[in-house]
Amino acid sequence: MVARCTHASLQYNSTMSPRQKTPLTYELALLGFVASSPLHAYALHLALMRSPLGNVWHLKQSACYAMISRLVDDALLDTRDDDTTARGKRFLHITAAGQAAFLQWMVAPVHHPRDMRIEFLAKLYFATAQSPSHRATLIAAQQEKIPQWYGDAPVADRFTHDVYAYRRGHIDAIALWLAQLTCPP
Repeated sequence: MVARCTHASLQYNSTMSPRQKTPLTYELALLGFVASSPLHAYALHLALMRSPLGNVWHLKQSACYAMISRLVDDALLDTRDDDTTARGKRFLHITAAGQAAFLQWMVAPVHHPRDMRIEFLAKLYFATAQSPSHRATLIAAQQEKIPQWYGDAPVADRFTHDVYAYRRGHIDAIALWLAQLTCPP
């Protein structure tokens, strides 16, 4: 397929390839809200925003609906009509594949320090709600991942040295915080 772009003075032709799917990450967190009870899309968005996760994860309703659509397309959620309401709402139900994907995601460590702020906190929220063993599994898996984040610091110039020092400090702070999570409150 060839697309033609005409924006102001820009004009070009490009061959469009099918969009590459990115791995599911944040979408899987939505499954945690549907796992315990079916919800319609708007109620799912409200559940997220009203939960403690709403303090760290600000998700627009349209983005939430796009994520839900992807989960349905990937057969991790299915929809069923609700005949009890006049408006004919469609309720979201987690599938067996969705349940398995959610549980695997929930206890798996994140791969980059930048993912700690949103994705890891979502995992921690659900793991804590599920069981102490899920929480402990997640924290232990993340602690095992930390040494891989340090890498070798090139010292080509002062700025690069400073950047790597910042990164090491950030990783050290994450390691300390994770250690504190294993202590009883």
